[in-house]
Amino acid sequence: MPHITIIKTFRLSLIIFLFAISGRSIAGGLFVDVAYTGASVLIADQEFKPTMVQMGIGWQFTDRFAVQVSQASAESEDNVATVTTEIETMSSLMFRYGSPVNSDVNVYVMAGYSDFDLLTTGSTFSSTDNFSGGSWGVGFEERLKKDSNFRLHFDYVIHYNQDELKVESYQLGMRYVFN
Repeated sequence: MPHITIIKTFRLSLIIFLFAISGRSIAGGLFVDVAYTGASVLIADQEFKPTMVQMGIGWQFTDRFAVQVSQASAESEDNVATVTTEIETMSSLMFRYGSPVNSDVNVYVMAGYSDFDLLTTGSTFSSTDNFSGGSWGVGFEERLKKDSNFRLHFDYVIHYNQDELKVESYQLGMRYVFN
């Protein structure tokens, strides 16, 4: 299953990239993103905190609207008692709508779709389950220096919240916007 998710993410990334280099004259531009992601996985009353590394590609249509495709892979797992949990892979398609505070800071809300594989192991069991559904969150980005293409960003996203399972992430990363 993870390879199918990676293929879907690659296809969406390729579509955005090809659109970006097609020469269309649209305000904004192509951006790439890398982030360290701390997750909170709440299963019934047990909270696990695995971590991931996320890479993304997107298109900034205006200073307010952007779309991004991202793929995250497990960096570490978390243990509670005798149970270990990790998010093996996570793919997301997110639309952002922002409100620039000034020329260097942008605050935004996000909505989209996430798909992830959750690996849970214990002393007598091991299972990998796939979950997908609507995602939403908030974030902000700040330009590092005047006229710089680098932006530091922080995002909080709820990827899944159903059936005694809640998965959310806190992402701290760097975005590079091509002009």
